[in-house]
Amino acid sequence: MKKPLLYIPAEKLDKSKYIRQLREVVGWKNAGARATIIAPTGCGKTIIACITIAKMRTLGSNLKALVVVPGIDLKVQWESVLASFGLESVTEVIVINSLLLRGEMVTDLLICDEYHRYPSQEFSKLFTRVSYSWLLGLTATIERIDGLEAMLLERAPISGTITVKEALANGWISEMIHLNVPVFLTRKEMDAQVELNNTISKGLSIFGGDFQLMQQCQNVEKAKNYALNRYPHDDVDARYKQIQVSAIDTSRRIRARKDFLINTKHKIDASVKLIQELDLKTILFSESTLFATDVATLVGPNAVEYHSNIPSANRDVEKLKVCKTEKAVLKFLEEHPDSKPRAFVNAEGKTNWGIRYFESRVLSSANVKKNNMLKFKEGDVNVICTARALDVGFDCDSVEFGLEASRTTSTAQARQRKGRVCRTYTYSDGSEKVGIYISLYIPNTQDEKWLRASQVGMSESVIWMDDVEEAVSLIKSSLKAKRIEAKP
Repeated sequence: MKKPLLYIPAEKLDKSKYIRQLREVVGWKNAGARATIIAPTGCGKTIIACITIAKMRTLGSNLKALVVVPGIDLKVQWESVLASFGLESVTEVIVINSLLLRGEMVTDLLICDEYHRYPSQEFSKLFTRVSYSWLLGLTATIERIDGLEAMLLERAPISGTITVKEALANGWISEMIHLNVPVFLTRKEMDAQVELNNTISKGLSIFGGDFQLMQQCQNVEKAKNYALNRYPHDDVDARYKQIQVSAIDTSRRIRARKDFLINTKHKIDASVKLIQELDLKTILFSESTLFATDVATLVGPNAVEYHSNIPSANRDVEKLKVCKTEKAVLKFLEEHPDSKPRAFVNAEGKTNWGIRYFESRVLSSANVKKNNMLKFKEGDVNVICTARALDVGFDCDSVEFGLEASRTTSTAQARQRKGRVCRTYTYSDGSEKVGIYISLYIPNTQDEKWLRASQVGMSESVIWMDDVEEAVSLIKSSLKAKRIEAKP
């Protein structure tokens, strides 16, 4: 074994990043060992945590660490990395939902991966459930649309940041082409959109156009207070009921418009066209599990789904039957006529027959998801279609293309999704991956407003296209030029 660096085997570390990662750990320690480190996906936030744990262990061999993660996939990844560094015996990894089901916990170092996820009323309970001496927050972005990051930063202020510009300059993340591509409505969809907009505007006018007030008035007491203030001379009971009904109905129509904009026909068609024409290892992101299912179905055998609404399914599982006599072989072949027996001599010198066959089994939803993920990672399929399940913490370096069909207004979500594509990857011919990211949107609609809000702070790196064909042409020519440039 090579000489360790800070009690970690040197061969386990990326030397090009190590000094920078160590500097972040030192900065965290100097900030009182209760701080947040911000770094893009691919810069080794997990390694930063491992260095921190190793450094902590120099203070006492009995010290322990607890890593909190948002999902089971991240838990598996963390446990694998910790084991490779020999830190698994002193570190527990737990999913936030599991932690909240436990009683009080005690640790020396609390590490919160995807730190921006934990200021909600429910998830923030972890800070009272867990007693800790030191706190390390790790995230690619701390900003939240609700502004609740202030609570997180009060506990762990930012001690250091690795910027995207620095990561690109050092080759820690791949070059990326990010395109905004318009998708237009059908005539029927345009008419439906106009009708929805009109009814929503009419509903909001009752509340002076105040969306927040409309939401609040779905509550009886809020509706009564608004009726008293707005219509002091009317029958309050009759008026508040009208207000509450209007608030509920307008909120329902706003949700219907969102579902409508997420699942338009031309978005589905554009997604399938881009996936098939570019023929890259792809993640499709959406806000709708139905959309993910539709696209995976249309793309065909080269695509799988990965989301919370995947049903159980019948799958053929390969099995092996060993028969000791020819009679047993013939009997088995009556039930499995397509199977072919193969004779072999066992350890006792006797002839046996091995028969490989397929048996249909019902796989649970969880096992279907697990199986689909395995197919994607091992290269049996090239496309995985998801809603939000892979926004955070999913790492597969070979992913070339991220296709965002719909989104929220959250910049954090946008950065996290792009992070699934930006990891560096070297092909067998020695050339480096260029990440492709496309955001589909419907021009002059609420969908475009959501897109622009989600890209605040990153708009300079985005190219606006005129249509899908222009995007395909630009990407193909860019990738071709990159391959020619890479040739010796």
